[in-house]
Amino acid sequence: MKKRTPKVLLTSLMLILTLSVMALLTGCGGTPTLEEYINDNPKEQEAMDSELDKANVTLAQSGMSATIDIKENQVIYTLKLGDMYKGEDMDAIKEYLEQYLETMSSNYETLADTLEKETKIEGVTVRVVCVDPNDEEICRKDYKPSK
Repeated sequence: MKKRTPKVLLTSLMLILTLSVMALLTGCGGTPTLEEYINDNPKEQEAMDSELDKANVTLAQSGMSATIDIKENQVIYTLKLGDMYKGEDMDAIKEYLEQYLETMSSNYETLADTLEKETKIEGVTVRVVCVDPNDEEICRKDYKPSK
């Protein structure tokens, strides 16, 4: 019985050390996410913000606005309908937006593909979310690289 106790302790200690090293290596040498890439490359963030500002000038003419967020490996475009759309037939608007998102599939798939190639980060996706003036989701669509 006494011989098993040191063996159990050593096995437990080795398991703890192995898991600690794995955690350390995962944190240091793992593949960065798109979010980390953007955070580490301020010029990329500035370029993205500049393009978003230009888009919002155009969208404002139609009573809409857009935001871009990056979470992990996903670029999330949120298109918000302005107050001028309150009281409108949201079913008709939803149908139109879903058709629009479908017709834009190749563009967003190409964007995801380009982001993967430029950053060398695999698994990049693009999500477009359309929300009403109250920030209630109307529809969304996810796009993967076309490859």
